[in-house]
Amino acid sequence: MFGSSVRPLVFWPPFILLMVAVAASLINLEGFLATTTAMNDWVLNKFGWLFSVTSLAMVVTCLVAYLSPLGRTRIGGKVLLASCRPGAGSPSRYVPRWPSASCSGRPQNRSITCILPPVR
Repeated sequence: MFGSSVRPLVFWPPFILLMVAVAASLINLEGFLATTTAMNDWVLNKFGWLFSVTSLAMVVTCLVAYLSPLGRTRIGGKVLLASCRPGAGSPSRYVPRWPSASCSGRPQNRSITCILPPVR
């Protein structure tokens, strides 16, 4: 049906679950809302602490990355984008991260192909 790009075990179960949910909401909206509200309340009552801990861990991770040497790594910017345009030349302070990418030639694709080294 979709060729080799779609895996049936990944596509069909969520699709069937979605269709069952849509059908249930069309058949009995009040019952569907009551059921999904009860399921949501159960998840929040049992795992609300996990949401809070995960959020705190993500904030701490961002702070650690920001305050560490990794936080001085610059990704993107006006100078970098200008240096990645075709025919712009390769400034000596910019280093391509991938062997197939070049700051001096045409970018391999539409994504950014070189990254600034850490600011010293």
